[in-house]
Amino acid sequence: MSSGIDCDAVAQSSYSSLFGIPLSLWGAAAYAVIAVVCIRGLRARTGAALGLFSLLAASAAATSLVLIGISAFAVRSLCILCAGTWLVDLALFVLAAALNREHGWSRSVRDLSRLLRGHPGKAFVVCALLAGGLLTATWMVLPPAIARVDSAGPAASAPASQSHGGAPVASAAVPTGVDDFGHHYMGAKEPKLTITEFSDYQCPFCARAHMQLRELVAHNPQSVRLVHRHFPLDNECNPAILQPFHSHACHYARLAICAGIMGHFWKANDYLFEHGRDVTPITSEAFAKAIGLSLSDLDQCLSERAPALLKSDLDVGNQLGIEGTPTFVVDGKTYTGALPHQITDPYRR
Repeated sequence: MSSGIDCDAVAQSSYSSLFGIPLSLWGAAAYAVIAVVCIRGLRARTGAALGLFSLLAASAAATSLVLIGISAFAVRSLCILCAGTWLVDLALFVLAAALNREHGWSRSVRDLSRLLRGHPGKAFVVCALLAGGLLTATWMVLPPAIARVDSAGPAASAPASQSHGGAPVASAAVPTGVDDFGHHYMGAKEPKLTITEFSDYQCPFCARAHMQLRELVAHNPQSVRLVHRHFPLDNECNPAILQPFHSHACHYARLAICAGIMGHFWKANDYLFEHGRDVTPITSEAFAKAIGLSLSDLDQCLSERAPALLKSDLDVGNQLGIEGTPTFVVDGKTYTGALPHQITDPYRR
């Protein structure tokens, strides 16, 4: 919906899964446990059931507060579907508070303690759930934060085999060039399959799809060609975008265009996909230093040559009816999000 309300950004962040399992599945399991407790509580009408429900509701609300903080300060994007579950969690806690106001908090705690003392197995399960919740919160917050610190340096210094967005980058040995229309490509000089990608450096799915296709090219350097073109979802330069969305994407596309003119397109492409969603926008000065370009030459290119070349890509993209990124063109047909398996499977090993 906007740069601040973007489920794609949340889904592609390092916080969206735990131990390889999406948070939505963890949440479904937690709601199932709460549902079982509620059903048993309705049947038994005991203070112990209410105490256990209250404990689970408080844990759910606390988890939501952690996720709200991560969304606001780490990912800096909100998924409205996630926000819906946070409201459910907070509503559960409010319900638990209302029930305990009638029953009495101390009585619920006392009944729950008596139940757990009399059933060591249940006590173990409850303690395991609480310990697991604490470890989960720690695991969610610390590793991504450490990773952000470790990756704070310029991407230009990263090795060619570094992973971007979960997929390996193609080997530096893969041939690259410029086609007859002036567009940068990697792969075959005489391809059997040509894939043209229209991409945006602030789009997380674009980075992942691009690296996956580079892997495909790396395995088929004599038969597959990947051509890169720009389609920033930014109303500053793209007439199809009517409101602010990826507010720096036009500038980043121009930076890549100028780097290509100066002979460093793929190095710039890697840097922009790596840092395009950083909280601090990429400046011309930082970009020139990271890629190894003359700042004065870069500024001249940005003002004189890049706007027209970017407009050419945007005009073609809008003529094709592109509405989102990444979009791929193969034999004149467009595919948004991903290519059909029947196109890529013959080239996979």
